[in-house]
Order: sequence, then C-alpha cells, then structure tokens
Amino acid sequence: MKQPSLFAAAMAVLFLSANLPVRAADPAPASPAAPAVSAPSEPTDLLSLPGLALDSGAFNRARNAAEKALRDRAMPDVDAVKAEFLKLAEKYPDDPAIGGYAVEYIRLQKLAGADDFSVKREWQVLSKHPSAQVRKLAAEKLRSSN
Repeated sequence: MKQPSLFAAAMAVLFLSANLPVRAADPAPASPAAPAVSAPSEPTDLLSLPGLALDSGAFNRARNAAEKALRDRAMPDVDAVKAEFLKLAEKYPDDPAIGGYAVEYIRLQKLAGADDFSVKREWQVLSKHPSAQVRKLAAEKLRSSN
C-alpha cells in the first residue's frame, strides 16, 4: 500500500482544522488587563464535534466556489450558498454557531454586488426564520442598520 505524502498529510490536517469549531478559552483573569488565552487542554476528537461542524462541508464548498468566482471576476453562485445555509439552519436551528453561516451568506451577497436595500430585505426575511438563533441575529442586524 502506498503511503500518503507529507504534503497530502499536511493538507488533510489544514482542511480538518479549518472546519473545526473554535473552543472557548479558559476563564479570563479578574484583572482589567488583557485576558489570557490558552490552548485547549485536550486535543479535539473528530467524533465529538457538533453535527453542524461536521455537516458544513457542502456550505464550505459553495462558499469557497463563490469566493473563487469573485476572485476570478465571475458571478458567484450566492444562491447555492444560501441554499446550503438554509439546510443547515433547518437541521441545526438551536446551534449558536448557525448565525455565523448567515453572516457569511450575507457577506458574499454584498461582495457579489447586492445593494443595501437588498441586504436589508434579506435580513428581514431571515428575521422570520424558524431558528431562534437566526431570528435574533437578523433582528440585531436590522436594528444596527437603522
């Protein structure tokens, strides 16, 4: 059996680490100085990752394709990113990280040329989403845009 190259192994580690959720840091010291941030005390076990992190592959591929299209000065498929975000939001409505996917979708919409009115309208639509996390974020974004 052929052994994977060092390059392939390094790329696999980078790919997996890019899709890992961010762990909370140890509690901050009581002083008003900058809080100390430490590394996680144990390694992340891929089997213990939350479902959203494991299921986000299609979203990440759609987002990466849209970003590549933007770099290539082509029209990105923002609808594909939206569709993958909505699938994740339906499957994981209570996950606190789902709002980050909404922000990424809207960010790509803006980069693709959406005007402020279109962005506000999209946040209005998301403010009626079944996910409480998405509704809360949309309400915050709408308040801050006024």
